[in-house]
Amino acid sequence: MLKTACFPPQLRQRRVASLLVVASFISLLLHFTLYRESWRHRAHQVLGLSGFKAPAPKQSHDASESEKPLGIGQTYEGSRIGKVTMLYGPSRPVYERALRTHKVHNQIHGYHMVVQRHEMLPGFWTKPSIILSVILNELSKAPNDRLEWLFWIDADSVIINYNTPLDIFLPPSHVEELAHINILVTKDWNGLNNGIFGLRVGPYAAELFASIVAYSHYKPDTPLIFHDQSAMEEVLKMTKFGKHSATLPQRWFNAYTTGIENMPVESEVQAGDLLVHFAGVGNRESVMAHWCDVSEKREAKWLSHASENGLLEQVRTFWDRYKTDLVQNKENWVQGKMKLQEAIGKAQDALTSRAGAAADSEALRKALQAARDLNATVYTIGPDDVGDTERDKLSTVLKEVEKASKPPNAA
Repeated sequence: MLKTACFPPQLRQRRVASLLVVASFISLLLHFTLYRESWRHRAHQVLGLSGFKAPAPKQSHDASESEKPLGIGQTYEGSRIGKVTMLYGPSRPVYERALRTHKVHNQIHGYHMVVQRHEMLPGFWTKPSIILSVILNELSKAPNDRLEWLFWIDADSVIINYNTPLDIFLPPSHVEELAHINILVTKDWNGLNNGIFGLRVGPYAAELFASIVAYSHYKPDTPLIFHDQSAMEEVLKMTKFGKHSATLPQRWFNAYTTGIENMPVESEVQAGDLLVHFAGVGNRESVMAHWCDVSEKREAKWLSHASENGLLEQVRTFWDRYKTDLVQNKENWVQGKMKLQEAIGKAQDALTSRAGAAADSEALRKALQAARDLNATVYTIGPDDVGDTERDKLSTVLKEVEKASKPPNAA
């Protein structure tokens, strides 16, 4: 027969009290877990009404709120796309309003944002400097902890369609032929405009922006009319960098404001576009204020989804054609090199047969030498390593040597 344990009354009371404390703690913990989100929302309301601003944590996953640089060792819970911009100097409220439109866009789509709040280098060189800094910071992390893409956003831009994600513009990750595309740019009537562009995080991005930052030092005689933008355009003309770039339709993510004289329709913002950019606008702050009003009202006409306004299909068609053109260009390059060698042979035969025609022979001799020089240059360049410069040169030399090889009296 089991004996029932007997405890003194005081000990039993203490044990009961302890059990009640534990039970109360567990109940409180469960209650907090269940209602944590509603408490947090209420706390934000109270703090927002009071004007209280809590200090930002040292490492915040919500960089769009803290405006802190994306920290070393920081990992991401959500989108692997980040934004970078800069805004410093005298207080300009309309620019802060514009920046808030990006913060809302970031919150909706889970983007992280770095806002550079002071000058890093004199003149116009803080922009490429902060981009390079963010890239190197990301590359210091393990590959799985990095952002995958960065979008530079000029501070004079306003989000007007919060339903358009940046992800939609990226080259499809499952298409091997597009895996080498590392930078997405747009152009206007002046050429490259780098007010908004996308950049894949990787060694390419670091080398590209290191070259841009250093460009004026190594090419001091090259005129840079648009400063860092012109330097970026010149660097992208180099095959090493240019072959990894893709030029997208301007309105997709770099549309210009309305009301500019002689504005091409492909540049001017329309309902459904992601944002409006105020590059080169004279009365910029008043025009920005108008578009901030439009953005903050969030009227339905501006907020269509990509599947509704045709953007989704446009992007798909663009990348399909881009892939097709890449494949065709590679085939043309291989065939063009073969044609060049054939043209050199024909030119040699023609030169031999024109011993007496001095003028014709001299023109042919020059064309033949140009073809030989080019052949020596392009012979080892494969279809994956060629750029527009080499393709254009090959086409030009082929036409010249074929023309010079024709008999003098040929039509």
